[in-house]
Amino acid sequence: MTLELQNHQEMTIYIEQRPWGSYSLLCANIKLDGQALEFKVLEMEPEQLLGPTRFDTSHYFYLLDGKDVIAYRGNYRTSDLRLDSMVRYGLLERGANIIIPKNYAGALENKNVEKSNVLEFSFVPRNGNRSMYADLGVDENCLTLKVLDVNPECKLSVQSHSHRGEFWYVLQGEVAAYRGQKYDSVEDTIEHLEKQMLGVAENVLLPVGVVHSLENVGRETARVLELSFGRYDENDIERYADRYGRT
Repeated sequence: MTLELQNHQEMTIYIEQRPWGSYSLLCANIKLDGQALEFKVLEMEPEQLLGPTRFDTSHYFYLLDGKDVIAYRGNYRTSDLRLDSMVRYGLLERGANIIIPKNYAGALENKNVEKSNVLEFSFVPRNGNRSMYADLGVDENCLTLKVLDVNPECKLSVQSHSHRGEFWYVLQGEVAAYRGQKYDSVEDTIEHLEKQMLGVAENVLLPVGVVHSLENVGRETARVLELSFGRYDENDIERYADRYGRT
């Protein structure tokens, strides 16, 4: 999956674990001009080794499922693509992560006795002129990435944002995405929401100001990649309905 982006800044990353169990990955001021963000899920078999590889663009790896994945990183000018000359990092539990910068060498090795799933982000040259960033109706140069876990029968609050648009991409499970506009009354706002069913690899775009919600309609935990474009602020949220009393 590739998203076309714009603007050009420095990249910083940190991990935050939220009280309700979803892992959040915040990337602020990412280099976006002339770049596209490409992401995919790597399904690693037990004892499987990926690489070593020389990376011409920056890559970010995030452990979705499994454990005991070993990441190797080194300057390819000195490591000569040999594991024994690279620095070794242990991605030992879900949510562990590593950045391999542009012009570095890297490799991943699954030491788990079961499969491990690793989410990979990379930045590649943009193709064409259409920009999803513009489609979302925002002009600030900030990108926020989150991996959301939604338990069966759970539903996120009905909400909207004034300074950021969002994109949801389903990694696991089956969800219902609700979207619509704000009306004069909360009742009308909720009543007029459109429901869209999404399965694995399906997605929906939520421009700035669109009222939206997400519900797990399956029997397993749903996992959704959320990309937010614009100025990210936890207080930039208007809730219209919430099962957990946060309205």
